[in-house]
Amino acid sequence: MLRPLVAFAALCLVALLLAPTVASVHDQVEALHIKRDNVWHLWKWTDNPQPPPPEACGPMRTYQTAPVVTVYSTRMAKDQPYTLGGVVRAPDDADKGVMGDRIEVYLNETKTSPGRLLGTATSDARGQWTLSGKLPFSLQASHYHVVAHSLPLREQCKAYGEGWSDPEVDVTSRTHILLEGPFHTVAGRPVLVNGTLLDAVNGPVANQGVRVSAGGQSFTVTTDSDGRFSANLTPSQVGRLTVIAEYGGNPYYSPSSADGELDVLDETITLNGAFPGATLQLVRSTPLEVNGRVYLRAGAAYAPVNLTFSGLLVRACDGCPLSTDVSAPVDADGAFHVTLFADSAQTPGPFGIVAHGGGLRKAPAFNGSLMIPTRLALAPSTGGPLSKGWSVSVQATDDKGALVGIPIAFQGPAGWAGGYTNATGGFATSGTASACGPAPFLARYNGTGTRMPAESDGTLQVCGGAVSAAAGFLHLPWWAWLLVLALPLAAWVAWRRLRERFASTISEGPPLTLSFEEPRDAAAGVVGLGEAATLAAFLEEPLPDGYRMRLGTPVRMEDVEPEGLAARYALVPDAFGDVPVRAEVLDARGRVVTRRTRTLRVVRYAEEIERRYLALRASRVGESADPVSPREFEAWLRGRSASLDPEVARRLVGVFEEADYGPRVAGRRELLAYLDAESALPEVAPLASE
Repeated sequence: MLRPLVAFAALCLVALLLAPTVASVHDQVEALHIKRDNVWHLWKWTDNPQPPPPEACGPMRTYQTAPVVTVYSTRMAKDQPYTLGGVVRAPDDADKGVMGDRIEVYLNETKTSPGRLLGTATSDARGQWTLSGKLPFSLQASHYHVVAHSLPLREQCKAYGEGWSDPEVDVTSRTHILLEGPFHTVAGRPVLVNGTLLDAVNGPVANQGVRVSAGGQSFTVTTDSDGRFSANLTPSQVGRLTVIAEYGGNPYYSPSSADGELDVLDETITLNGAFPGATLQLVRSTPLEVNGRVYLRAGAAYAPVNLTFSGLLVRACDGCPLSTDVSAPVDADGAFHVTLFADSAQTPGPFGIVAHGGGLRKAPAFNGSLMIPTRLALAPSTGGPLSKGWSVSVQATDDKGALVGIPIAFQGPAGWAGGYTNATGGFATSGTASACGPAPFLARYNGTGTRMPAESDGTLQVCGGAVSAAAGFLHLPWWAWLLVLALPLAAWVAWRRLRERFASTISEGPPLTLSFEEPRDAAAGVVGLGEAATLAAFLEEPLPDGYRMRLGTPVRMEDVEPEGLAARYALVPDAFGDVPVRAEVLDARGRVVTRRTRTLRVVRYAEEIERRYLALRASRVGESADPVSPREFEAWLRGRSASLDPEVARRLVGVFEEADYGPRVAGRRELLAYLDAESALPEVAPLASE
């Protein structure tokens, strides 16, 4: 008797759960958007569950719309916000305003040519619409038609056709000229003067004539689509000339001008494109390739060049003795090449360079600055499989492998934090992640005094999901507790094995420091595809008997015999991305007792430069910062690196072009030039658009 009752109760429960409710039927009908006059509860339970048909309204009638732009100005300044407005009426339908019509607003150069879409608006109950905003950045000041296009609209039994209105306006703007160098040249040799014609919002002014004059020469050149122009001048007299760039303006653009001083020399010498008086920067323990050129007066003959250093000893080749003098032959075009190397024994700071010979009558002088390279070793670790906690340590070393104390900025799951490394153990911090998953870590040193900037980053998988599962143990049956009691021991054994295989940092054996020795520049740890990188592992004391060291990647580790307290390993990556590299010390039983892990970033240089700059702006200005125009980025670069190679600057600016008209081009020179500009930033000053 009990079983039938239980079955009947179960069937009733299923029917109750599956039967449609009044609210569910109502929601389904509402989703159909059917117009009905009778109340839905009169038909919802009838034998025919379909809603009633819509009310008949007779044949469809078609009306023509007449949009009119009523709110506009006949002259619109490009750097000022605009407000446009109008009304959409139907003359054949009692001239009433059309509600809910969508209006597309364009700026057309002619009535028929396609224009720039400013935006869309929707008419209200009176047929009125309004659109506000700012004119497009790259829009050229000219004569336009404000085209208001009302789209077709169907409302019950009425169909409203499309319509147009096109009053005329003039877009105007102020202009200014940015005149660029170089501002040194030699008499009788051409020099390319570059500049950019910009409007009031720093947008390009294209296809306009600019007159460039200096020393009695004058040329009229036309700006390109980016507003840039170039003029070749060949000064014939020695002295200082004033270069003037003038734009006469037109009915839409105001006139503007700019000038600069051009030093015309009868003879000179350049080092890496820099004229005498510029500063040549050397990084200790890093060779510097110097490409020089001698410019002679008419009739003079080339001769070998001798560079004399004061306050610094350099080597001209691997194995060459230290010296204060470096000589180089000069070819038929006046070019010469030298390699300069200052070892770790040299005192950082300023030094002097005097160039003798070359056929010059005088000995031009240059300034020099010797910098110390900095290497950051970032080692993050988790608090264990049952915790969301994390910890990280950062060590800073110089080219001697010695720990140094410097201020660093650290970014982890909790945001940015500042601290100092020290000569006894480095910088360390810890925290708790808000959620499981990959957590990025970044340590950055902006460079202070004579020390070069450095950066190191990595990613740590933080997961404390097992914490939430602990509550489920309370619901286990009694017979499962015997198995639960055995789990900690099994987990401890498994954790030890997994940690030995996968942990990025292990510190149970001899202390070990891992860094990138090559390339020896400000972008150590960052290479392009196919470029070589050299790892350097440093011990504090010789390995105990039976211990051994190995270097490589987690996929391939190779035994390396230390030379003294250092071991090196070269690798060439064959794919883009982050490549983890390791240094390990194994005990006599073959167990890993010490491990250090770094990340080699294999990049496309253009993308790496853009990533670093946007990260820098986000940290200084915030995620809501306005987009950076190519001209703003170029001004930012030149304000911090006055001797920047123009070709390098051009490719750097190309990284920030607003549209990809072609492949972005950047190499290691561009990355180093960007890092040099970034290192000139004040420690706490905010980064703002120029």
